[in-house]
Amino acid sequence: MAEEMQRILSTGQGQEIVELRDELRCIIWDPEWQPEESRLHVPGVRDPSEIGLKYVALQLTRGLKFEEFQSREAAIADCILQTYSWIFDPPFQVTTPDGENTWSSFPDWLERSSDPIYWITGKPGSGKSTMMKYILENPALKTHLRHWAGDTPLLIARSYAWNAGATLQKSFGGLKRTLLYQILNQQPDLLPELMPRRWAYYSLLLQGISQTPPWLDWEIDESFKFLLSMGGDKVRLVLFVDGLDEFDVPPKEVVDLHESTAASKCIKACVASRPWVEFDDAYRDMPQCHMHLLTARDMRTFVAERFRGCRAFTTLRNIYPHEATRLLEELTGKSNGVFVWLRVVVDSLVESATEGCGIVELQAVLDSLLTDLTLLYDAIWSRIPSDSQRRGVILLQLVEAAF
Repeated sequence: MAEEMQRILSTGQGQEIVELRDELRCIIWDPEWQPEESRLHVPGVRDPSEIGLKYVALQLTRGLKFEEFQSREAAIADCILQTYSWIFDPPFQVTTPDGENTWSSFPDWLERSSDPIYWITGKPGSGKSTMMKYILENPALKTHLRHWAGDTPLLIARSYAWNAGATLQKSFGGLKRTLLYQILNQQPDLLPELMPRRWAYYSLLLQGISQTPPWLDWEIDESFKFLLSMGGDKVRLVLFVDGLDEFDVPPKEVVDLHESTAASKCIKACVASRPWVEFDDAYRDMPQCHMHLLTARDMRTFVAERFRGCRAFTTLRNIYPHEATRLLEELTGKSNGVFVWLRVVVDSLVESATEGCGIVELQAVLDSLLTDLTLLYDAIWSRIPSDSQRRGVILLQLVEAAF
């Protein structure tokens, strides 16, 4: 077959080349085909490693991307200056008064821990996703991980699950696509191992990348299985997966997937979820941090910065220093560690102060707001004039239609 391929590629006409491609696709994408066949070599054809691997990786993995590939991460708010930096510090609160483990050293886990998983947990809205984003954007991450990886190539991949998003944003298929795309574009020389079918097709033809079949679930599963079977001497891989509770499968299946992923000696996984019982049962003995129990300092910083920028409140604070200080302290305490609640309430109070409300009125607004997020939104909505409500409904419908 090699001689016939060489003849067609050298002198064949368009139709012959098309037929050759079709025949190769049928052979290589047969589920029974074995990766060892990727070693086929056609005499006289350049070795594919001589071609720009980065370009080849980009082309071969292009079909893994989907429209909402990065939309969830882009929608996550950046942390306020000087907040969340404590995650890279020695723990200042290891347990709660009743002995519950609340914070394990994150740098220790990055550098040398034999535990494969670090669990970031917390109430809804407590800042888990923002913490993930902060960690991934912090230069200290790679510095600590280099102790663990040594001279072995270090790869970092991320995925943010989102139950309110598109199908691929909340499915295992989308998770695997996202991770494989990032890994292969960081380390293109893993292509032959992780994508043997597409690599074989390209190696034999050195052309026709655009003619490869669309990715099907079974091939994605196969590539992910090859990833998990890699030895630690080739790469060290760290996965960050946010929103375990956002997947559209039972929590037990999510736990099973990540435990099988972290079973590889070359892989660590930092995962984030709400403190559901299934996740607590699986990760209670793993290094972890409970966001809603650890963010009081961050919340005080956020509140201070936000109100410092409100001239009307600064004036009130100069006149009523005791009452203003008490208001800010109650804000942090009433939030119960939920950053989303705090953001919504602070924005509402700043707006009220700007519109001329006094300190007594601001305190009354805070006292009237409930700590449950759903009830809080209902209370804020009820305070909006009916004309503005109608316009708001139209805007919300437009936003929903856009997604």
